[in-house]
Amino acid sequence: MYKAFKFTNFSKEDFSWNYDKAPFTFKAGKTVVLKEELARFFAKHLIDRELIKANKAFNVISERAKLEEKCLEDTNISSEKEEMLVMEVMNNEEVEEEVVEEEVEEEFADIKEPVVEPKKVIKKKK
Repeated sequence: MYKAFKFTNFSKEDFSWNYDKAPFTFKAGKTVVLKEELARFFAKHLIDRELIKANKAFNVISERAKLEEKCLEDTNISSEKEEMLVMEVMNNEEVEEEVVEEEVEEEFADIKEPVVEPKKVIKKKK
């Protein structure tokens, strides 16, 4: 079973990097669902790029943590759907954008609107 994470290219320019010799490109400001291993891999390299551009040190843990918060988020979706989403992305299948409505938890009873999260897709370059 896979753990899926949302990966966001928080920068103002597209981010491209290879994974297992396959090129990936993430549009500026866009979020996609990826297997945790991939999301963390791309987050590390995006953070490195942004630290270089800002002329900051790589080994400042607090600075890296701030940027990681901008680009990684646990999906908190069911494991079956999570695995399906990750496999579609890994198999380079196009996933249609879908709006998933979830019930508001009782803990947040003061929130009246349902939580709506669009599902984003990344396509591998060939």
